[in-house]
Amino acid sequence: MPGLKLYNESNLDALLVPGYFIDTYMPQASGEFVKVYLSLLRRAAGEDAGLTVSGLADFLNCTENDVVRALKYWERMGLLRLEGADGTLTGIALLTPGAPVKEETAVRAEAAVAVTSVPAAASLPERDNGLLKKLEKDEEFKQFLFVAEKYMGSLLTRRDCDTFAYLYGQLKMPGELLEYLIEYCVSMGHKSVRYMETVALDLHQKGIKTAAQAKSALPAMRKGAYAVMKAFGLSGRLPAAGEQEMIDRWFGEYGFSRELVLEACGRTVAAIHKPSFEYADKILAAWRENGVKTMSDVKVLDEKRSRQKESKTGAPKGSQPRRSGGRPNQFHNFEQREYDFDELIKQINQQQ
Repeated sequence: MPGLKLYNESNLDALLVPGYFIDTYMPQASGEFVKVYLSLLRRAAGEDAGLTVSGLADFLNCTENDVVRALKYWERMGLLRLEGADGTLTGIALLTPGAPVKEETAVRAEAAVAVTSVPAAASLPERDNGLLKKLEKDEEFKQFLFVAEKYMGSLLTRRDCDTFAYLYGQLKMPGELLEYLIEYCVSMGHKSVRYMETVALDLHQKGIKTAAQAKSALPAMRKGAYAVMKAFGLSGRLPAAGEQEMIDRWFGEYGFSRELVLEACGRTVAAIHKPSFEYADKILAAWRENGVKTMSDVKVLDEKRSRQKESKTGAPKGSQPRRSGGRPNQFHNFEQREYDFDELIKQINQQQ
């Protein structure tokens, strides 16, 4: 989205919060709306050409839908005018109360802002304040709250728990979907439960009922992170920097499909009975060296390796390699061995 032109028509010569705003408008508006308006006042002093809806959302730790709703609200109050054409918002003008709002056909906010709004409260069930108590024996919900705290890196407040109880118990959003939602929000830099709730309500309005559907509906996270962490049984946290580096390499530099990466993760856990990014990386690096592109290639490679092992096991014992002259070579008196690298790593890990 291009930068928005923000300019001041309110005849203010300094960065001031007008008294009429505090006395008349602020008491009636929600806190989120007030934050958006104050941010616009702050930026208007510098003719901020780099302003965007997404930038405001990131700055205020809210969603783009929150910003859009605030802009529309303040336009209805006559404190600003939204400008744009062809469904694109291009400008925001701050106004003095009572100033005429230009009724240009192409600048109405409803047409200018092409963002899906969050469902109105009337379309949602009324909140059951006693729901959290009712869910205290629900194991899936308790596990979800535990995972949520791990992702967010802090203890949940009573209000946070009530919010999640509403999403889980009344909107019937399963724990797996909510877990994905939290990971998604945290990976995008948003740890606010208010932000998570807004995204969840938007998914609910769109009929999203599973984590798989949410993955398609939401903008992509860094590729493969969620699937890999889940395969390793580490879904209670995000990848560390080094781990994400390896995940990026598997999907980017190596170009492996999700199926192959998850197969390597599964083999890692089966071999050493614990998650290991380093071990999985060695498997995938070996597959890449051998030109593996599909699971069929993996099967062929497995069969080839199995034949090699059988051949080695079936070789006659006691025979010694000889030089061309027929004399035994003292450096070949030891039985030659072909190391199974995967087995070697497994033994090392078991010794730790």
